[in-house]
Amino acid sequence: MGRNLGHISKTSGAKVGQRGSQIRIQGTEAAVELAAQALEQLYALAGAGIAITLSDVDQAIRLLKVEPQAKLLEYHSETILTGVRRKAIYPRTPGQ
Repeated sequence: MGRNLGHISKTSGAKVGQRGSQIRIQGTEAAVELAAQALEQLYALAGAGIAITLSDVDQAIRLLKVEPQAKLLEYHSETILTGVRRKAIYPRTPGQ
Protein backbone atom coordinates (compact mmCIF):
# COMPACT_ATOMS: atom_id res chain seq x y z
CA MET A 1 0.00 0.00 0.00
CA GLY A 2 2.97 2.33 0.54
CA ARG A 3 3.58 2.90 -3.16
CA ASN A 4 -0.11 3.65 -3.73
CA LEU A 5 -0.17 6.07 -0.79
CA GLY A 6 2.82 7.89 -2.20
CA HIS A 7 1.11 8.10 -5.56
CA ILE A 8 -2.10 9.43 -3.99
CA SER A 9 -0.01 12.04 -2.20
CA LYS A 10 1.74 13.05 -5.42
CA THR A 11 -1.40 13.25 -7.58
CA SER A 12 -3.83 14.77 -5.07
CA GLY A 13 -1.56 17.50 -3.72
CA ALA A 14 -2.07 16.36 -0.12
CA LYS A 15 0.60 14.86 2.10
CA VAL A 16 -0.44 11.27 2.90
CA GLY A 17 1.41 9.27 5.54
CA GLN A 18 0.91 5.98 7.31
CA ARG A 19 1.87 4.84 10.78
CA GLY A 20 0.73 1.32 11.54
CA SER A 21 -2.93 1.07 10.58
CA GLN A 22 -3.53 4.82 10.74
CA ILE A 23 -3.37 7.13 7.73
CA ARG A 24 -2.78 10.87 8.10
CA ILE A 25 -3.69 13.36 5.38
CA GLN A 26 -2.51 16.98 5.45
CA GLY A 27 -2.86 19.84 3.01
CA THR A 28 -5.46 22.23 1.69
CA GLU A 29 -9.09 21.36 2.35
CA ALA A 30 -9.68 20.44 -1.30
CA ALA A 31 -6.55 18.26 -1.51
CA VAL A 32 -7.35 16.50 1.77
CA GLU A 33 -10.94 15.83 0.64
CA LEU A 34 -9.75 14.45 -2.71
CA ALA A 35 -7.15 12.18 -1.11
CA ALA A 36 -9.59 10.95 1.56
CA GLN A 37 -12.28 10.22 -0.99
CA ALA A 38 -9.82 8.38 -3.23
CA LEU A 39 -8.53 6.31 -0.30
CA GLU A 40 -12.03 5.38 0.86
CA GLN A 41 -13.12 4.34 -2.60
CA LEU A 42 -9.92 2.47 -3.44
CA TYR A 43 -10.25 0.66 -0.10
CA ALA A 44 -13.79 -0.37 -1.12
CA LEU A 45 -12.46 -1.70 -4.43
CA ALA A 46 -9.78 -3.70 -2.61
CA GLY A 47 -12.45 -5.03 -0.25
CA ALA A 48 -14.41 -6.23 -3.30
CA GLY A 49 -11.38 -8.26 -4.38
CA ILE A 50 -10.08 -5.88 -7.07
CA ALA A 51 -6.30 -5.53 -7.16
CA ILE A 52 -5.31 -1.84 -7.03
CA THR A 53 -2.59 -0.71 -9.43
CA LEU A 54 -0.93 2.68 -9.86
CA SER A 55 -3.04 3.25 -12.97
CA ASP A 56 -6.17 2.66 -10.84
CA VAL A 57 -4.91 5.31 -8.40
CA ASP A 58 -4.27 7.72 -11.28
CA GLN A 59 -7.70 7.12 -12.74
CA ALA A 60 -9.41 7.49 -9.36
CA ILE A 61 -7.79 10.86 -8.71
CA ARG A 62 -8.53 12.13 -12.24
CA LEU A 63 -12.15 10.98 -12.08
CA LEU A 64 -12.77 12.38 -8.60
CA LYS A 65 -11.28 15.75 -9.57
CA VAL A 66 -13.82 16.04 -12.39
CA GLU A 67 -16.75 14.27 -10.75
CA PRO A 68 -16.44 14.28 -6.93
CA GLN A 69 -19.66 12.26 -6.49
CA ALA A 70 -18.43 9.38 -8.69
CA LYS A 71 -18.46 5.89 -7.18
CA LEU A 72 -15.47 3.86 -8.36
CA LEU A 73 -17.04 0.55 -7.39
CA GLU A 74 -19.87 1.21 -9.85
CA TYR A 75 -17.35 1.68 -12.65
CA HIS A 76 -15.69 -1.62 -11.79
CA SER A 77 -18.95 -3.53 -11.47
CA GLU A 78 -19.62 -3.39 -15.20
CA THR A 79 -17.22 -5.13 -17.58
CA ILE A 80 -17.40 -3.49 -21.00
CA LEU A 81 -14.90 -5.76 -22.72
CA THR A 82 -12.67 -8.71 -22.02
CA GLY A 83 -9.17 -8.27 -23.40
CA VAL A 84 -6.95 -10.80 -25.14
CA ARG A 85 -5.46 -11.95 -21.83
CA ARG A 86 -8.94 -12.53 -20.37
CA LYS A 87 -8.52 -9.44 -18.22
CA ALA A 88 -11.71 -7.44 -17.71
CA ILE A 89 -11.72 -3.90 -19.06
CA TYR A 90 -13.84 -1.43 -17.11
CA PRO A 91 -15.22 1.99 -18.04
CA ARG A 92 -12.88 4.76 -16.90
CA THR A 93 -15.03 7.84 -17.37
CA PRO A 94 -18.73 8.65 -16.97
CA GLY A 95 -19.08 8.82 -20.78
CA GLN A 96 -18.01 5.23 -21.28
